[in-house]
Amino acid sequence: MTLNFDPTELFVDTSATSAIVIDRSYKIAVAGTGYVGLSLAVLLAQHNQVIAVDIIPEKVEKLNNCISPVQDEYIEKYLSEARSGKRRLDLRATTDGTAAYADADLIVVAAPTNYDPKQNFFD
Repeated sequence: MTLNFDPTELFVDTSATSAIVIDRSYKIAVAGTGYVGLSLAVLLAQHNQVIAVDIIPEKVEKLNNCISPVQDEYIEKYLSEARSGKRRLDLRATTDGTAAYADADLIVVAAPTNYDPKQNFFD
């Protein structure tokens, strides 16, 4: 056994557990609005109050107008549906991380990944 444990021990027998009930909405700050951060922000904003934090004012402005700053089919669709009123997203963006983090129940940090497309490699 290479891992020194049985990987099946990581799985939960869902037939023996009860459902997790979340009884409230959370205030969540997401630091970084690249593909990962924005995907998480949009997903979480369907049932929580989410503030996306970025240092680039143009990205923040786009998000506050429900326009995706990244090219992604699902993010673009969800933001478009939010803009038209077809989907509820409690999402806003800011460059003021201090204020966003101070009032948050949870903070998600989506740091940049230094990807080199020429070498197809992450640094």
